[in-house]
Amino acid sequence: MLIWDAAGRPRYLLASDADVTELRKAEAERRIAATVFEATDNAILVTDDGGRILSVNRAFSSQTGLKAAQVVGQPVDALAAARTAGWLASVREHLAQGRHVKAHGWLRREPAGDYPVWLSASPVKRNGARHEVFIVVDTGVQRAQSERIDRLLHYDQQTRLPNRNLFTDRLAVALEHARRHGERLAVLLLGLERMGEINAAHGHETGNQVIVEAAARFRAAPRQEETLARLESDDFALFATIDGSAAAAAIAVRIGRLDCAARARRIVEAAGLAPGLFELEITESAALQHSEQTDQAILALKAAGFGLAVDDFGTGFSSLTYLQRYPLDKVKIDLSFVRDMHHDARARAIVLATLAMARGIGICALAEGVETEEQLASLRELGCDLGQGLPLRPPPPAARFAKKWLKPASAHPG
Repeated sequence: MLIWDAAGRPRYLLASDADVTELRKAEAERRIAATVFEATDNAILVTDDGGRILSVNRAFSSQTGLKAAQVVGQPVDALAAARTAGWLASVREHLAQGRHVKAHGWLRREPAGDYPVWLSASPVKRNGARHEVFIVVDTGVQRAQSERIDRLLHYDQQTRLPNRNLFTDRLAVALEHARRHGERLAVLLLGLERMGEINAAHGHETGNQVIVEAAARFRAAPRQEETLARLESDDFALFATIDGSAAAAAIAVRIGRLDCAARARRIVEAAGLAPGLFELEITESAALQHSEQTDQAILALKAAGFGLAVDDFGTGFSSLTYLQRYPLDKVKIDLSFVRDMHHDARARAIVLATLAMARGIGICALAEGVETEEQLASLRELGCDLGQGLPLRPPPPAARFAKKWLKPASAHPG
């Protein structure tokens, strides 16, 4: 400040100074805190001493669907979901005692629904005023991120099978379990041959499709207690606890059955047809010879899209549990019962029981060997779904059949 003399000339300069270092430091800290407040992925809200919301950050609005204007001035307790109503009030009771609080709970989410959170809350005093700061973590998002990381670390992204890391970990646990309990473990290594030729001839995209398809077939073979993994590229591995020395071979047989079903499907589709147009007949005697190999083959054929029917039904001498065990589409009543149903009470009773059973388990019933109009009328009256025989469709002349269904063989030069 200048002080002038009587002649109008500047005579004195008055000045004062102050150390603004702390002020600048405080302002810098305020800007940093404001930046962190808005940039963090976790929801943050600040309340006054009475628990009324003063401010929220952008992450809070993203989590809850509530804008700042909707919640500022409202009591923080109103954010609690109905399933955990009152839990925020309990948190504030601890804050009033000057304690830092961590708790699980549920908050409201707009427009509808609740979500689980992990909350950290602290009382804060600044410039003589008391506030409460709440930091909220969406544990649903956190869990999803954790599961995604786990999938990336432990599963092959192409086939969704366990990768080498997870296979090695599980194998180590299984080996220790087998050692403690005196059990034996079988490890089966599986490799796809000629993948290099497939990639070279058809491209890597086709090669990847082959690997994915192979993995799907391999996945259908193991039991729940067996672990299948993709080690790398075209190499797979499987381990299982075994009761005998042939367990690894049995697993290989199961995979082979699946491959046979897949081969049958490829043959049908190569002819421009769908597997669902074909019905594979299983004789009752074969169905009664229950074995793991039979089960695997039948289930694989069904999974490939083929229809399944039991032929010669009623001629077996064992349990009917295979009707429950296999996903059958049709049961074919043996012609001997159809032929004798009008003069043999037992034959008629078997036909009636078979029709009732088929209706009960929801599969189609077909009568074989329908030779007379009388048989046809009776079967219709009894509610039989289908029939085979002369009254329904006589066999065509050989020449007509050959013209419609047989294709002349192409000549091959000597």
